[in-house]
Amino acid sequence: MRAKLAPEVFGPDVTQPSTNPPRSLRDNLRAARRLLAQAGWTYTDDALRNAKGEPMVFEFLDDGGAMSRVITTYVRNLEKLGIQINQRTTDYALYQKRLEDFDFDMVSIRFPDSQSPGNELRDRFSSEAADTPGSDNLFGLKSPQVDQLVDNVLRANTREELITAGRALDRVLMHGYYIVPNWYSASHRVAYRKELSYPKNRLPYYYTAEGWILSNWWRTDIAAQPKAR
Repeated sequence: MRAKLAPEVFGPDVTQPSTNPPRSLRDNLRAARRLLAQAGWTYTDDALRNAKGEPMVFEFLDDGGAMSRVITTYVRNLEKLGIQINQRTTDYALYQKRLEDFDFDMVSIRFPDSQSPGNELRDRFSSEAADTPGSDNLFGLKSPQVDQLVDNVLRANTREELITAGRALDRVLMHGYYIVPNWYSASHRVAYRKELSYPKNRLPYYYTAEGWILSNWWRTDIAAQPKAR
């Protein structure tokens, strides 16, 4: 399989662009312009165009407008490169139907993950799922190598094998650049009543906290009551 993968997969990890000094937003836009030019897209007549003169235009689909404030900066920066984004807001039913039919250019979506990945990987990344309406393979990803790596995860017999297979799959997916990371928060926000508590020395730092807390908290007022004899 190694011979069929891009050499970059075995190089440094993928790192996201940063505007921390000495980098800047302007540096990132210049880098993006160079990459687009290498792919045959150049800025001509107030738009980013391919060799045929066709402008780069695509639609961002949203189900109610909640993501508009999040992507506004992204849209503004793409416009600086000559890329036009048409923001389309629709009701949830139509939004879901278009996702099921893969009838969209770009959406913002969150995939819940697990510390023990399994069959959901086939629905999300396999070549078969790419042609199955309603699947999670919204990327349209078809790769025999990814299919094999998903199978390796599912065939893992030990925790060590699962971690190794999962990291190999993650590395190949990251170097495929199938998504644009949207936003990140280092905090889990869960509201609860003051008489509820949970084991604070076992916080789940790397995955969604809500389900974990719901299965582990207790009522402190009951725990403080003396036991009946």
